[in-house]
Amino acid sequence: MNPVEKALRYVRTVRHLKMSQVLWRLRYALTARLSPIGPLPKSVAVDGLDLHALDRLRGYALAVARREPPEESRLAALRTNTFTFLNHTVQHRASTDWYPKGTTRLWQYHLHSFGFARDVAIGGSENPSPEVRDIVYAWMRDWIEKNPMRRSPAWDAYVLSSRMLNWAQTFAVFGPPPKDILASFALQTSALLQRLEWDIRANHLLKNALALSVAGALFGSQSGIGAAASRAGNALLKRELAEQILADGGHYERSAMYHCEVLENCLIALAAQENPLTALRDAISRMTGFLSRVLHTDGEIPLFGDAALGEGISAGALVGLASEIAGSPHPEREANCHALASSGFYVLQKGDGAAGRMIVKAGEPGPSYQLGHAHCDMLSFEFSRGAARLLVDSGVRGYDDDVWRAYCRGTASHNTVRVNGREQMECWDRFRVGRRYRPAIHGWGEREEGWVLRGSHDGFRPWTHERTVLLAHGGFWLIADRVTGPGRPEVESFLHVHPGVSIAEMEGGWSLANGGERVSVVPFGFRDSSIVKGSDSPKQGWYCPRFGVALPAPCLVLRISNDSPIRCGYGIFPHPGDVLDCETLGDLVRRLMESGT
Repeated sequence: MNPVEKALRYVRTVRHLKMSQVLWRLRYALTARLSPIGPLPKSVAVDGLDLHALDRLRGYALAVARREPPEESRLAALRTNTFTFLNHTVQHRASTDWYPKGTTRLWQYHLHSFGFARDVAIGGSENPSPEVRDIVYAWMRDWIEKNPMRRSPAWDAYVLSSRMLNWAQTFAVFGPPPKDILASFALQTSALLQRLEWDIRANHLLKNALALSVAGALFGSQSGIGAAASRAGNALLKRELAEQILADGGHYERSAMYHCEVLENCLIALAAQENPLTALRDAISRMTGFLSRVLHTDGEIPLFGDAALGEGISAGALVGLASEIAGSPHPEREANCHALASSGFYVLQKGDGAAGRMIVKAGEPGPSYQLGHAHCDMLSFEFSRGAARLLVDSGVRGYDDDVWRAYCRGTASHNTVRVNGREQMECWDRFRVGRRYRPAIHGWGEREEGWVLRGSHDGFRPWTHERTVLLAHGGFWLIADRVTGPGRPEVESFLHVHPGVSIAEMEGGWSLANGGERVSVVPFGFRDSSIVKGSDSPKQGWYCPRFGVALPAPCLVLRISNDSPIRCGYGIFPHPGDVLDCETLGDLVRRLMESGT
């Protein structure tokens, strides 16, 4: 890319930022350059921790242990100084290496966040062991000794916030920590107060607020650092919850994984506070309702945006934990079609579930000033039947600036359409987005033919992609695409199949099978097709359900080049006897589009 195009890409990216983000980034950069040590004190005077707050947090830890105790094999490995994050294991034979060679920055984020120590504590929360307590405190002392202030990523604000939340939970299980560890916890609180992530905002800033709120509750309002942390944390918490939690209860970054992380951290803050903020209780209630309504039939999250399984408490357990901790009724997963319109998620399912469950992404990619976790997944969907995921989003393998990051964020890794090889959004670097699409919803509701969602976007300007999703009364599905614009565009439609699903060609289409679950896919309007699995040139046919994992998985690629407008798509038939041929499907599409549905 030449210098002019690079400069224009920066302009297309920066123009969407808040001016305050730019100014804060400049301020932090200047502070780091002019005063590397910064104004932080070498120590912060504290008397101790509030025993009542610790007791409340211990109740939370016990609730987590009852609902989803950490795996004993993992705890045993941790007790021998063996750490596994992102599907990568490092064993330390003597003291811990906090910056091991061959690990990514995200891997080091996990290590410095001390989630592993929290898991060890929660695993033994019923009967805390002095031996295990000593192992955890040895980790903390080793970290304090080897990580001077300002060192990255140890003192990055996001990692700092995560570590404070995790240390707080270990203190709740093992009791008040020794003075040297308590002093470090106070110093970390002081450091966070001076380095709130106003430049990044979004879930980072909300985590900063939650960590300060918890620290303030633990130090108590009579302590200088406790009063400062409570005052700053709670004020910021109310502000950010009001902005970040949408009307339907979804988190505004539109990633179910970060939604779960925010909800889990909110529960920790709720447990720590003697008089919880009303805004916090309300946010937890709405977020829990959203989560229960957007889950798959296997009880786990969809993988739109940056989302991976196995990060934190599982979604099903989190819904139950939130209901227990917040004292609200346990919401059931809704069995019928419903819209989470503010977040842009549309869930289609008939009451008995025999036709399957489809979750469609059709809305804004996230807050315009922070699309770091957004993907080119507009009008994409995931489809499950029974407990099996059949058609999937490709997920996310990691956050390194590499071909995997580009693949997972790209249009071709989602169950949607690409025009002339272009991307829906200009995703670049690890977390940046320049040009982006404008979404529109043209229809949602029950019609004569069945339940219909119709939306469009202009991410391929000057071409527009419009998609109609129909859950027919007859129990089958129709995905109908229309591409309009100048000339004769090349249209590709991608359909990603779970790696556990076999795909076989049949007359007029393909048959998908996973154990007892079978569906037929019948395309219409396409010129040719191919199945790609585990390709590296270019990347295609990969499923990344967890960080550090990439599994070869079939991707059905359907193609057509024709004069605009182009109409194409496919039917999904859960019952073999109900399969319609491509001509009949085409007639149905024409009726739907002519009726303006």
